[in-house]
Amino acid sequence: MYFSSILLYLSFLTTYLFPPDIPHKTFAWENMPNQAWLGNDFWANPLQDWQVKDGRVECLVQKHNRNFRLLSYVLDSSAHSFSTSVRLGFLDKDIPVSDDTFMGWEFGCRGTFDHYKDDVVKGKGWRIGISTSGQFFLNGVCEDANLNLYGKPLFLVVKGAIEENGFYAIRLEVKHAVSKKVLAYIEQKNIPSKNIEGHAGFAIDFSKNVFKSDFNERVPSVWLDNFNIYGDKWAAQPEKKFADVILTKYTLDDNQLRLSAQLPPVAILPNMKVVLDIEENGVWQQISTTSIDPIAKTGVFTIPNWDINNDIVYRVRLANSSNINYATGIIEAVPQADEKINIVSISCIGDHAFPYATAIEHIKAQKPDFLFFAGDQIYEFDKFYGNANHMTPLKTAQLNYFYKWLQYAWSFQDLLGSKPSVLLLDDHDMYQGNLWGNSGTLPQKPKKQMIPEDGGFLMIH
Repeated sequence: MYFSSILLYLSFLTTYLFPPDIPHKTFAWENMPNQAWLGNDFWANPLQDWQVKDGRVECLVQKHNRNFRLLSYVLDSSAHSFSTSVRLGFLDKDIPVSDDTFMGWEFGCRGTFDHYKDDVVKGKGWRIGISTSGQFFLNGVCEDANLNLYGKPLFLVVKGAIEENGFYAIRLEVKHAVSKKVLAYIEQKNIPSKNIEGHAGFAIDFSKNVFKSDFNERVPSVWLDNFNIYGDKWAAQPEKKFADVILTKYTLDDNQLRLSAQLPPVAILPNMKVVLDIEENGVWQQISTTSIDPIAKTGVFTIPNWDINNDIVYRVRLANSSNINYATGIIEAVPQADEKINIVSISCIGDHAFPYATAIEHIKAQKPDFLFFAGDQIYEFDKFYGNANHMTPLKTAQLNYFYKWLQYAWSFQDLLGSKPSVLLLDDHDMYQGNLWGNSGTLPQKPKKQMIPEDGGFLMIH
C-alpha cells in the first residue's frame, strides 16, 4: 500500500470527497455528572479505568489496550464517505514520551463469536492514531510526524473517502485544538471497506515495556471530549444502545412479586427513582416507583396481590429520563399444581464464551419455567486487565466487580427479564476459588495466590 509523504503545517488539497464538517452525531459529556459510566452509547474496557469528570472522558491508567467502543452507530457496507473526530489532552505532565504508545481509533472491531457484544468487549480493531512521541500509526505502519505533543490539547480527525476502485482512502489529521489548523497528517489508499466496517471505538495503549503491570498502579493518561461522527457510512443502531436499566430479574412468592432492577455504575442523584410500568389493553400504566441503592445501583420492587394467573408485560425505566430504550419483560403466569415444570440449572459461567449466545439459544429451546443460577456467575480471572485484590481501593474494586457482573447481566438480560429465577453465590463470585468464608478472615497467603488454603475473603477491606 502507498503512503503519501507527511506534510507539516500545510493545508492538504485532494480530489477525494470527504464528508462535510457538520457532525452527523456528537457525543458530549458536559451535561453528565461525574461517574464511571461513559453513557449508554458506549462500553468501556475495563470499566474501572475510565470515568466522566467535569464534562470530559478520562482514562485513569497508563496501561495496555484500554478502550471504549461505540454501540449505537456502526460503519456499514455502503459506499459512502465518513469521518470522526475528538479533542484530546494529557492528564499527566510526566507522561512517557515513547513510540510504544498509542492514542487513536480502532475500526472494524471483531471478536470470536460473530456477535456485537463480543465485538465491543473483546474484539480487535484496525488502528489509526498517534503516539505520545508524535509518531503516526496507520494499519501497522509508523511514520514520524515530528510533532511535540507535550502539554497541548489536540484535535484528532480521521477521514475516509471512497475511491473509484471501491476501496477507501483514509487520512488522519492532527489539528490545533483551537484554530483547527492542520499540523500534520498521514494518508493511506486502497483500504478495503471490510477493514473498517462494524463497531469502532477509541483506544489508549501503553505497551508492556512502558507501563507497570501491577493492578493497583494507577496513573492517569489522557482526557477526551467532543467525540463526533460525520457522513452517511455511519449507520444508527439505536436498539443496541443500553437502556438505563440493564437487567431485571424477579421471583413470585404466593401472590407477591419481587423484582430487582440493575443500573450501570451511574451517579445516583437526589430523588433518582426507577419506575415499574405494566401494559393493560395496549396502554402503559405506572404501578410503582422505588429508590436506588447508591452502591449496588439496584432498585427493588415488592408488589403484593399480584395477578399470578396471567402473563403480564412490564417495563422498568428511570424516572424523567429521555432514553426510550427500556428494560422490558414478561411476568409469566404461575403454572398450575398439576403442570410439569421445566427448571434449567446454570453455573460456572466463564467469560471465555461471552456472550454465551449459543448456550442461551439452547436454554430457550428447553422452554424453561424457572432459571436456577447455581453459582460462579462470574470468575475473578481476567487475562486482559487483571483483578482487584484486598489492597485495591474500594471504589476501584467495586468497579472491577461491576465490569464482570455487567457482562453477565448483559448476556442473560432477555432470559432473566421474562423467567422467574434464583441466583446463588459460590466461591468465584467472591473472587476466590474453593475455600472462602472462615468467619470473614483475611487469607494469610500472598495476594497472588489464587486459591489460598486457609479460607477467608481475598477482597476484605
